[in-house]
Amino acid sequence: MGVSSLRALGPEDLPRAAGVLDGETFRRVRHVVTENQRMLDTVAALRAEGPAAVGPFLNASHVSMRDDFEISTPELDLAAIALVRNSDVPRVKDGIAREFARAGFTAPRVFPVSASAGASREE
Repeated sequence: MGVSSLRALGPEDLPRAAGVLDGETFRRVRHVVTENQRMLDTVAALRAEGPAAVGPFLNASHVSMRDDFEISTPELDLAAIALVRNSDVPRVKDGIAREFARAGFTAPRVFPVSASAGASREE
């Protein structure tokens, strides 16, 4: 593709990539390129609309990891990251446990996390 890093490619480069790469490599490249764009779009959505706007980006990211990068599992396909209000955690946790049991999967470990500043260098 003539670039030193896939970060240099954008979605507009994907048709050309499809023409020069084999199918598996193209899917991997498409995941990286679209994931980079999703990250930029997610940041913009967070700034403009807040956390409730990022759900579609999380879903699209998982679909891309599953279909293009082929790194998912049936358990992750059933329930991956859920961005929910604190008050909804018990209901979502119960629903996930119920669906895992219904699918015959081992009970999931569900744990809440809170957003914080990203990694940084301390000097």
